[in-house]
Amino acid sequence: MLTVLFLSSILLGACSHFKEMKEGLNFHPMVLKEKFWEFEIEQMIEPLEKRVWNAPEELVRFLTPHPHENPDSFVKLQVPMTNEEKKLVQEAIGYIPKKIIHPIEKTLLGIFVLRGLGYSGITYNLFDQFGETRFLILVMDLESLNQPANEWATWRERTGFKSGLKFKNNQIEVRISKKTGNTPIQAIQYLLLHEFGHVLAYQRGDLPPWWESGREFVISEKDYPFLREVWSDSLIRGIYSSWDDTSPWRSEIQFYPLALNQIPRLTVDHAVEIYKNLGNTPWSNAYSSQSPFEDYAENFAIFVHQEILKQPYQISIGDFQYSPDWNSKGLSKRKKFFMELWKSL
Repeated sequence: MLTVLFLSSILLGACSHFKEMKEGLNFHPMVLKEKFWEFEIEQMIEPLEKRVWNAPEELVRFLTPHPHENPDSFVKLQVPMTNEEKKLVQEAIGYIPKKIIHPIEKTLLGIFVLRGLGYSGITYNLFDQFGETRFLILVMDLESLNQPANEWATWRERTGFKSGLKFKNNQIEVRISKKTGNTPIQAIQYLLLHEFGHVLAYQRGDLPPWWESGREFVISEKDYPFLREVWSDSLIRGIYSSWDDTSPWRSEIQFYPLALNQIPRLTVDHAVEIYKNLGNTPWSNAYSSQSPFEDYAENFAIFVHQEILKQPYQISIGDFQYSPDWNSKGLSKRKKFFMELWKSL
């Protein structure tokens, strides 16, 4: 069966563009429906590791709406993955617990690979002609992920900070893998955990549908316990955090700014201060503080990575070191939430 679907702009806040999307779309990042796309929906019967494909031209054009302005980038995005690269992605999927994969397979149409995005991955949704979400898709940039896990995690963290007076950008080091497992497979696995967090949040209804234009949500413990005491929304302020007054840096944090032809707003000096005080907040790292969407996806990824898979997560800046403490005052409620989620899968 061949179905025509709409490809919408960025699902759940996108892992790199949430601030720009919410500013440009009145805080509702899922309202654009710009492209028709055809898929063989029968592919959904295949296991997820067999749904790893090169990005079709329609998707590449969606990601580069003005290819004539940068033709080299447009051509680069279409360079197909090698058989070896496809096997890396499939092997990374195989290392993720099946209790995560099984529910994901029901909603995620596939993983589409290209290169040269400037950020590691992103999740989109597909609407039908009635405006209903039919499937989600994951877009992955192999160029950024084709490096050992610790090097990739270090690169991602460095995108958020420029050199300061005391600390330089290259002093940031992130370790998400033990030496014996420091391979691109574990980098891909970590990214998949993050993106799968977005998919689970959508499936479970754990976040309000902020993409429905013109709606204001009253956060309640019953309806959205994940957001309680952390995130809220109003037509005047948009999406905001109750921690904004004590975490003023949050409004300036931005990862992958070069993908938007911008530079980081914060310095590595700021990063040290952020991580010194992060244990009092509900966020496991600076990345997770960017939005409710990244809060959910990144905290989910780090929770599974550390607590379930027993892998390290450590940020070093000079002599300073930070690791998320899931028993801390700030993260203990997040730990309880994700532990209950884990048991329910």
